[in-house]
Amino acid sequence: MSLAEQQSLIICREDDTSATANGSVTISDAVLTDVASRELARRASRARFLPEEFFSEGAWEILLDLFVSEQKGRVVSMKSACIASGLPATTALRCIEALISFKLVTRSGSVTDKRLKLVRLTTSGRDALRSALREYT
Repeated sequence: MSLAEQQSLIICREDDTSATANGSVTISDAVLTDVASRELARRASRARFLPEEFFSEGAWEILLDLFVSEQKGRVVSMKSACIASGLPATTALRCIEALISFKLVTRSGSVTDKRLKLVRLTTSGRDALRSALREYT
């Protein structure tokens, strides 16, 4: 993260952070969503210059996409999660199965379209992602 990006995260609106009883600062989901969006954009831009195979982190891409989508009120289908991973479909499906087995994401059916399978972060997945994204700030 560049110095300018770090400074822009430090100088955030007052409602984006709050102090806890022990004096530590919590960062809002709005700020963390911005961090995740920037990370996804950086990853997409480097693919213009270097082979994606050098940076294959499909599970991380899926988690970031799920977090950003959730914060924007969008649901994510299995197909969309596979595309977000940047991996071949069968590899992406294995990634999703691994994320499910680690209880970071859950899969469910759509109430409006029985053919559609949706993927969502679990509470523990969301909390883990928030903790990881705080390390970027």
